[in-house]
Amino acid sequence: MSQQDPQQPPTDPSAPTGGAAPQGTPASGPTPPPYPGTEAPGVAPGYAPQAGYPGQPGYPAQPGYPGAPAYPGQPGGVDPGRGLGTAGLVLSCIFFIPLALIVGIILSAVARSKSKKAGFKNPQAAWGLGLGIGFLAVWAVIAAILIAVAATHSDEIGDAIEGASDPTIRAFCQADADLTTEMNALQDPSATDTSTWVEGVIKSRDDLAAVEAPAAIADDWDTIVSFFDAAATPLESVDANDPDAVAKAMQSNGLTQDDLTDLQTAGENIDDWASTHCAAVPVD
Repeated sequence: MSQQDPQQPPTDPSAPTGGAAPQGTPASGPTPPPYPGTEAPGVAPGYAPQAGYPGQPGYPAQPGYPGAPAYPGQPGGVDPGRGLGTAGLVLSCIFFIPLALIVGIILSAVARSKSKKAGFKNPQAAWGLGLGIGFLAVWAVIAAILIAVAATHSDEIGDAIEGASDPTIRAFCQADADLTTEMNALQDPSATDTSTWVEGVIKSRDDLAAVEAPAAIADDWDTIVSFFDAAATPLESVDANDPDAVAKAMQSNGLTQDDLTDLQTAGENIDDWASTHCAAVPVD
């Protein structure tokens, strides 16, 4: 009885001997890899199943980044031009103060520049800039009109200033206003009795002669004085209570239609001069 090698597996007595393998038994040799699709589920082709990894713990919730700066223009950002833009808008709305408009335009422009550099839109600064420029343009038009008017009427303005500052002219303007009132009352003799009318003509003649007219209208003033002197002289020697005697005296004063025309021309010249020189002179 032979001893069996302990390193060899026991043999099956019923197994056939020899080199031929039993029918139906595959020949020994390397095992080919399984065909795709035939491997066990969850096993990669050609690889032995790997032991499963133990369950991975879930990652803890990540805290938010503290104090992350906001992108320019995003909610929570600080617009460096917002305050100046608001101030510029307020000043640009004060239409009646041109200096405020100029300051408002400057502030709005600076605010808009700051906001733009920081990536913000500044509607207050935009509105302030637009309104300020628009209102200032209106003031420019008004100033141009005033300058044009002043240039057109510079002579009249100068005359008014001269009249207000010259004592002689001020005295003449007051006398002219008083005499205009007196002579207007003489235009309709029927409005009063004959005696009062005669006295009014004589008094107007004396008041006219007592006035020292400015040199520019001295000749015109003398024309009026001469006319009233010619009309009043015949009345001094008649009965002022006799309408017929007064009428005859008026017809004999020697005045002609040319004298009346000269009187009207002189009166128009004096009125034109007084309309500018007496414009700034207060009269009673």
